[in-house]
Amino acid sequence: MKNKFVRLLPASEFKLDSKGAARKHKDDIIRFFNGLECSKSLDIITTNYDIVIDKVLKFSNPARTQLRGFPIHINNEVACPKKGGVGLYKLNGGFEVIAEGDGFKIDYDSLNDIKSCPNIILPSNDQNYSDKYFKNAFIKSSSQLRQADVLIFIGYSFPEEDYIIQFLLKSFLDADNKEKETIIVSRNENSALECHKRACKLFTELNDKSGLFYYKGSFLELCAES
Repeated sequence: MKNKFVRLLPASEFKLDSKGAARKHKDDIIRFFNGLECSKSLDIITTNYDIVIDKVLKFSNPARTQLRGFPIHINNEVACPKKGGVGLYKLNGGFEVIAEGDGFKIDYDSLNDIKSCPNIILPSNDQNYSDKYFKNAFIKSSSQLRQADVLIFIGYSFPEEDYIIQFLLKSFLDADNKEKETIIVSRNENSALECHKRACKLFTELNDKSGLFYYKGSFLELCAES
């Protein structure tokens, strides 16, 4: 699957230090995330394999390192994580997640190596999250969800077959702090309303407290307004 993406997309999309194509949209997205720089704690949980969010974080918050739970290799060097970094947890793995000995490493240099086999889970009704990488991603994600005050969903449709991820998301309400909010951002208002209905079933308690919101426009529109 990784090699298929490499063939279809420009080489710049697989380089962490390049914004790549669609510059205007990416500049808007980078500006949006730059506005979150004042947040004491910022964590991103994604089911995507690509490095779009990795690139956005690099350009929007260059002073804050990524926290992945495994060593990060960039330009043949190991990046040293610093306090106050941004947590990035890819629940289905990523094109840059590579097995190394008994563990894993985050190796952005491997993206253009056709012989390099990434650690990913393909969409199915019987997804196996039992190996070390996925266990680590789930444990870290669950912990950060409990500590979070605001949870923003971008482009997540709340599919019922994602029962393991839905179980994980319930960690958001498994905390002493009950003053929590969730915001849903989808393609447009109709899509957001559909996602909101599904989210209400998942976060019943939050919905009862009027803590579930949605944005009427797309994520790109939200970024353009920021």
